[in-house]
Amino acid sequence: MVVITGEVERMIGDGESVSVEFKGEKRGAISDREIYETVVCLANNAGGVLLLGVENDGTVTGARPRHSPATEPLALQAAIFNNTAPPINTRVSLHTVRGLPVVAIEVDPYPEVCATKKGKCLRWVMGVHGPECQPFYPYEHIHRRADLGLSDYSAQVVGDAGWSDLDPLEIERLRQTIQRLHGDGVLLALDDRALVQALRLAESQGDDLVPRVAGLLLLGREGCYGISCRPTKWLSRCWTSTATPWSTTGIEALC
Repeated sequence: MVVITGEVERMIGDGESVSVEFKGEKRGAISDREIYETVVCLANNAGGVLLLGVENDGTVTGARPRHSPATEPLALQAAIFNNTAPPINTRVSLHTVRGLPVVAIEVDPYPEVCATKKGKCLRWVMGVHGPECQPFYPYEHIHRRADLGLSDYSAQVVGDAGWSDLDPLEIERLRQTIQRLHGDGVLLALDDRALVQALRLAESQGDDLVPRVAGLLLLGREGCYGISCRPTKWLSRCWTSTATPWSTTGIEALC
């Protein structure tokens, strides 16, 4: 649904946020590149609205026509679609606010990490002076994909772990849990290696079974850093590699 003029006026009154961005054109027209980059920023966050013709302080100065003699919403929408990857659908509408033209570009949150066609990947963050459009680096994408339900971190294989890092007693406890909860009886007939693989807690690589993160969480052997917690040796490294701050207390909470 396209925003109505009353909603645009409310957004202007509320000021900029991580979901509302103002681009004033008092000193000159905003470049197409800047529009594409701002759309990418919004799509890589929770979506939002870009308002052309409004200064950062909320002063309406009017949007300049992008297509002679006026801005064509469908043409601008098509340009955004053709200059983002994957192509981002937007809704573009024209409004008159305080007697001046304002262009509203609505952006939905996108179910994938987005960039401009030239490869620039950005996202909105809350900076010292308010919302800022900053580079969205590849190592940060895993968090975005997890938020979107596209990536399950616990399913990742821990390459330098092996079958010997899983505790047979924990596997037996897993069997007892399946039996107690009346789980699939077929699982109970499997040997330990087949059971762990059937539950996708490990992956076969050559002659060995390599645990996934979930497998180490559930079945990993005890002992690391003097803490009685099965997965500490591997998970402390994994959490660090994804820039997630974990303290000893946080590790103990996994026990």
